[in-house]
Amino acid sequence: MKSFFRRLYAAFSLTALTLVWPMTFAQAQTPAVPDYVVILGDSQCRIALQWGVGSQGTSLAKHINNAGFGTNVLCHGGFPLSQLISTIPNELATVKQQRGKDPVAIIVFAPGNGNATADEARTFTAALKEYSRSIVWFGPYYSPDAGIMRTHQANHDTISAVLPSLGVSYQNNIGVDPRLDYKDKAHFTSASYNILASRFFPIVRPYLRGVSSPNATDQPATTANPAADDEQGIDAAGRTESQVAETLAIRCGDSNPVFPVHLSI
Repeated sequence: MKSFFRRLYAAFSLTALTLVWPMTFAQAQTPAVPDYVVILGDSQCRIALQWGVGSQGTSLAKHINNAGFGTNVLCHGGFPLSQLISTIPNELATVKQQRGKDPVAIIVFAPGNGNATADEARTFTAALKEYSRSIVWFGPYYSPDAGIMRTHQANHDTISAVLPSLGVSYQNNIGVDPRLDYKDKAHFTSASYNILASRFFPIVRPYLRGVSSPNATDQPATTANPAADDEQGIDAAGRTESQVAETLAIRCGDSNPVFPVHLSI
């Protein structure tokens, strides 16, 4: 009788092993959920969407994808910071549910519209930090229009005074670069956005591993030394910025902007 139970136990153990082993193997073969970055903000988010002219075009999203990360782009043209506060958190929750994890970094382009307040900047930053501790914030740009420039300057002054203490890496874009061409009073041509994408990616790259943002450097991101730029291979293809500018010499505007945009790559 004891021999019978021993044989029965051995048979049961062998059967259990044959059932468990394939499950364990399947679990081991399940690919890890890829890391991703969220790019969000107002219409200046088009820097992430500018795939450029033919195969020579680039974009911030393309640089990030080439580095091995997915991207979700949440653009809302014309939205001031107050509207982004009421919209973006829900969209981030949806993206997290779809992706199954938090983004490793969040890149912000805002606010160019409205009159941002310090409280709004704090509220928005707190909402973003629910999803990532690594935040790079590109402020409003210079505008050749005096009225728009007053708004951009006021928003820059407000948010740049708040974000460093919140652990956000803030990039000052108020400085004008004479090599950038404008499509209208607030936005650049596709060729100029391509140049900015190649210039901004080295700023973003250190944050793609989810490291916490240090205090803001608050250095001009769009004012550069042309001679120094020419010595740097900052394009994903290893080209210098001057070579990128030459390749993208065709000054074509974005003839069909569509916002808001929800792009997942």
